[in-house]
Amino acid sequence: MGKIDVHHHYFPPSFDKATASASVGFCTPPSHLPWTPQLSLEAMDALGVELAILSVPANYPHDGDVSRVRDANHEMALVCSTHKGRFRFWGCLGDWRNVE
Repeated sequence: MGKIDVHHHYFPPSFDKATASASVGFCTPPSHLPWTPQLSLEAMDALGVELAILSVPANYPHDGDVSRVRDANHEMALVCSTHKGRFRFWGCLGDWRNVE
């Protein structure tokens, strides 16, 4: 079995990765924008990573909007089903104080 990357960010198409990265001091190479599963698969293959566990970044702007959180979870599930055996995901809970 190859390596497992348990901290692999998923960036929804609606999420401005460049701005979000810059806000925390990262400079994302232009060749990595926008995020796609194919970019991740190429990096994973180059590094010997068999499986990546996707999650949205901590600064994902959901503003308590449950539909945005559900959309991100649904999109990550689609990536996982499209690329069977290569991706899994940690579900985004949004605002943990919202128990509905």
